[in-house]
Amino acid sequence: MRHSWRLDAKWAAGLLFVICAAAASVTYSLYRITAEEPASGAAASGIDALAEEMVDDETFAELQAAAQANPEVEVQVNELILPLTGEEIAGLTREEMLEKASARLADMIYFGGVEASEAYFRDLKPKEEADPSAAQPPTGSKGDSLPLEPLILFTQETHDGLRPFVLGLSLGAAALLAILVLLSRGFGRLGSPGLALVVGIGPAALSLAVLRTVLANVSNDEGDLFPAAAEALHPTVNDLSRLFTILVAVGAALAATAIIGHIASLIWQRTRRQAAAGSGEEPPLSEPEKQQDYAVDEGFVTSSGDELPSIGPGGVPQA
Repeated sequence: MRHSWRLDAKWAAGLLFVICAAAASVTYSLYRITAEEPASGAAASGIDALAEEMVDDETFAELQAAAQANPEVEVQVNELILPLTGEEIAGLTREEMLEKASARLADMIYFGGVEASEAYFRDLKPKEEADPSAAQPPTGSKGDSLPLEPLILFTQETHDGLRPFVLGLSLGAAALLAILVLLSRGFGRLGSPGLALVVGIGPAALSLAVLRTVLANVSNDEGDLFPAAAEALHPTVNDLSRLFTILVAVGAALAATAIIGHIASLIWQRTRRQAAAGSGEEPPLSEPEKQQDYAVDEGFVTSSGDELPSIGPGGVPQA
């Protein structure tokens, strides 16, 4: 049997689609997570949770006093600067002030990068830091700053940088899926793209479903960075999980339809042949059977079993 180039091309298109679809799923998920609303929300929640641990009541009282003294400038106590003016924090509680300052700082990080936040929330003293004892005098070292470097992911620069990859991979996957359909035949034009969708997008759908459950459980905890960020990211991850699950379901439905249609076609052909055999009529040949019924070299037989006549001199058939 002659090997068909169509089969090789079909497998190549299918494998390339699976790789392209998997990469597109990852990049699109990151693209959605780094959009302004989820990224700023996650960054603000994380900053607020960290600042809550490091800005105590004493520091808050000093900030309020500085705000009353200079209401039109950014509040500053020693090297601790908030991205808010004295007027903006007037009358706020400590929790409200930190929430508002965290949201402002998260917006600055998103549009200007982590470098834009370096001047704020510096020289912080953790709540649990004990007073120096007489045997261990103060070293004069400054307090800590908020660890904002991991928030580099939640910036507009990252979001915009992912856009060309999302477009390129999505268009490539769509083109490969169309080629896969064209190279397939019969019910394979449903089954091949359906199976490719399940294999290519299934891992991303499963991973996002697990991540959605983890974020839902973690967000129920109190305080700390991860529960706060999880609560902000959960809606976006939930939408992504639903989208990829729908795509996988569509692929599974196409594959199941192809399988059912192929089985029904085989049953119908067999039933038709049995009915034709019972009536004594020759059943019409299917397409594969027609392709086998062709003239061959001398001494071979046709599909009907009759021997071909030999060819004599001058091309005259011999009895």
